[in-house]
Amino acid sequence: MAYLARRTLLKGLGATIALPMLDAMGAARNAQAAQTPRLGFVYVSHGVIRDRWLTENLKPLEKVDGLFNVVSGLSHREADGQGSGDHERASAAWLTGVHATEDPVRVGVSADQIAARALGTESLELSADTLSGSALLDCISWRDENTPNFPENRPRAVFERLFGHAAQGEGSILDAVKEQARGLAGRLGSGDKMTLDGYLDEVRDIEKRLDPASFEERARVMFDLLVLAYRTDKTQVATMILARELSERSHGVSHHRDDPDLVTQKARIDTCHVRMLACLLEKMQATPDGGGSLLDHSLILYGSGMGNGNLHRHNELPVLMAGKLGGRFKTGYHYKCRMDTPMANLLLTILNRAGVPVEKLGDSTGALALA
Repeated sequence: MAYLARRTLLKGLGATIALPMLDAMGAARNAQAAQTPRLGFVYVSHGVIRDRWLTENLKPLEKVDGLFNVVSGLSHREADGQGSGDHERASAAWLTGVHATEDPVRVGVSADQIAARALGTESLELSADTLSGSALLDCISWRDENTPNFPENRPRAVFERLFGHAAQGEGSILDAVKEQARGLAGRLGSGDKMTLDGYLDEVRDIEKRLDPASFEERARVMFDLLVLAYRTDKTQVATMILARELSERSHGVSHHRDDPDLVTQKARIDTCHVRMLACLLEKMQATPDGGGSLLDHSLILYGSGMGNGNLHRHNELPVLMAGKLGGRFKTGYHYKCRMDTPMANLLLTILNRAGVPVEKLGDSTGALALA
């Protein structure tokens, strides 16, 4: 049976294929199970229809029921006021807790970047939506107060960042490493061989879906790429924008003015977004990782920088946390915080429990007392 280093790669012309965790990696596998788990931050725009949020919108999460928490009462008051548009301030404040200005652009370091630096990992920024060209609308990740991390919304570009590209753009990326993969498989135990074969099949399946025709297809393939990035340690920290502020898909109906038909349309869009999140969480729960699942060892924060998109309100934000962060959180709770508790308090809590000691983030006033 082979004994492999954690950073074992399959290499070929134009291809560099990192491997998932295998039993043959021995001590590295055990260390992986104990290391700081993965963090993910998933953003949607324009708030929710409040009376549909806990009922209709969360129905797609039935298969992962008990594996997430809902947090109510949180606000981003730093997104109120002047200095830039309401939509710009909503997305800019979501991971920073900072009031954004736009002339010049000034925000603050975001929670994902604080985590990535402390954990020594390269962050990954993704989007399933079109980009506007505006940093304040397109970006929820900020390296410093003036420097945004623009997300990548082209699945093929993300795939090539992770694995390289097929020679001359023809054939599969796996063709370049098939002989090496075959040789490695012959040295592995039966369990590892099944894991390797399943992983390579998954890479090939995703490779066939890199030119999605719809929003839902794009979101699914982006989330699938994120799971591969987590499994191969390409990143431990990622952000994903399902819908940016002023998105053409949802902005118009978010101003529903209590029209029943528009309210229903907005609620359906919100449910669609949660359905895409469910695809990610179900896949993470089905992916073994160090004696548990990938979801067990991760924390995925999902939410919006607005609570009520119709009125541009930044209080009573929809917030959902999935995963146990390696046992650092219990799941299955609905936490009801005191109204207008800073959202930054939750970000502070997540960072501290991920082993990133931070005393202050944006307008935070202290960590939350969560189980």
